Amino acid sequence: MKPTYDVVIVGAGPVGANAANLLGKYGVSTLILDREDDILQIPRAIGICEEGSRVLDAAGILEGFKPHTREIDKIRFDKEFGNTMFHTDVSQKINGYSEQSTFYQPHLEQHLRDGLKQYPHVDLSTSTECLQFLDKGTCVELRLRKNGKIIFVNCRYVLASDGASSLFRQMLGLSYKGRTYGQSWLIFDAQNDPMPGNVVVPIGDPKRPGITLPAPNGRRRWEFVVKADDDKEALFENEAIRELLSPWGDVDDMQIERKTIYTFHARIANQFRKGNVFLLGDAAHITPPFAGQGLMAGFRDGYNIAWKLRDVLSGKIGTHVLDSYETDRKPQVKQIIHFADFIGSMLLPQKRWAVALRGFMVKLTRLLGLHSPTKPLKMRKLSNHINGPIFRHKFISNFKGTGFELPQYEVSDQSGKTCLLDKLLEDRFCLLGFDQNPSDQLREQTQQSWRDLGGIFLEVNSSKAKGNASQESGCLCVSETHNRYAKFFGKGRKIKLIRPDKMIVRNCHSSQLDKVVSDYISKITGDT
Repeated sequence: MKPTYDVVIVGAGPVGANAANLLGKYGVSTLILDREDDILQIPRAIGICEEGSRVLDAAGILEGFKPHTREIDKIRFDKEFGNTMFHTDVSQKINGYSEQSTFYQPHLEQHLRDGLKQYPHVDLSTSTECLQFLDKGTCVELRLRKNGKIIFVNCRYVLASDGASSLFRQMLGLSYKGRTYGQSWLIFDAQNDPMPGNVVVPIGDPKRPGITLPAPNGRRRWEFVVKADDDKEALFENEAIRELLSPWGDVDDMQIERKTIYTFHARIANQFRKGNVFLLGDAAHITPPFAGQGLMAGFRDGYNIAWKLRDVLSGKIGTHVLDSYETDRKPQVKQIIHFADFIGSMLLPQKRWAVALRGFMVKLTRLLGLHSPTKPLKMRKLSNHINGPIFRHKFISNFKGTGFELPQYEVSDQSGKTCLLDKLLEDRFCLLGFDQNPSDQLREQTQQSWRDLGGIFLEVNSSKAKGNASQESGCLCVSETHNRYAKFFGKGRKIKLIRPDKMIVRNCHSSQLDKVVSDYISKITGDT
């Protein structure tokens, strides 16, 4: 460890390690530390959506990790195992990534830690505990203990990703309000998956709700509700396990590698930032797993704050932009928790009236033609956005076309080489036009201010790419391959201002662009 860093990350789980990879890619001097000696070799988080894959790709991790994932084709909601109520199709690609995949957490953590090795300005320190910290305003001083030795480290900012029992959150005096689910869950992870196919099966059996998920490398997970009159010790006995898993196969043919009882929570910190300390992942929020978005929310936290720290530390934007971390993330996390609660309400009913109500809703949606045994029910998770509460987001995204992630499609250059659009954006500010060069709409002074911010100009053409624009314009031109950006831009063909985390924050006609860009630059730099 060095005595001084730009950023110290406390907690080297997936959320912290992914943030460290992003900061490493951005050239930020970073220390990431963890209390444990090494990665815990047990499966915990298991699901990743297309947004999580996009963040891992931005961090440079996905390519090496993807072969260790298992793509899911559909989610089949059963009343009892084999008695299907409805199903959803998750086999399509969204933004170039699988809509749903499963993974083995130790593999993910190893890839994330291996990724740090390419950055000489990022240090990983295991068996290291943070005992105290002092936020002095201009820096944070941390008192660490490693192998019995006390070490002092200074940094500008701290990212606390030290889990649901976060010591940093407690030392900051922040609350962690919410609720704990009344029933615990029994979890089995096994090798030698007895079931073929890539189907997730939630089971809404009122006698014992549960869910089973296929995992990579021949693994499978089962989760079951622990009922109030259950003998928890007896549930771990071989005969009990055999009975629970009998619909799927013979336990003797499997290899149970983990069995545990876990209690689900839905909690959120009252603040995500205090001074120079930012809470990420479970330290800031924890959601029940029914929507598979707990780890994804932590990935979004890291992606949101990493570019802001990079540009604040380099002096490109003002420190006031860091306040937007909480206003961006907290409302969206609340919506994720509510969405997970909704999914849980479909899965968990055990009282007779609740089961009857669910059955009525399933029949009603079938009569309305929303699904059938052969037709999947269209159901999408809540997408990432920065527009605040859900109804406000719907209004802003529909009428202003801002505050949500830029859709990512395949584009090609003049030579015919194709790639996903993010490969060109590279986590920079971007002015994106369709069949028009955004730089042509700006005064020379505004163009230079945009470049000083690290911004680029990109034109997507509806026809064959015209090739790179001249050096004078400084605009990269590419063509799309499947006419998707033409549909996204639609009539009017407005120019879009994209943040480094791919959020669309301005959307205007070319005649307004110079003023809109100038005002935005003034806003984030703090110039008046």
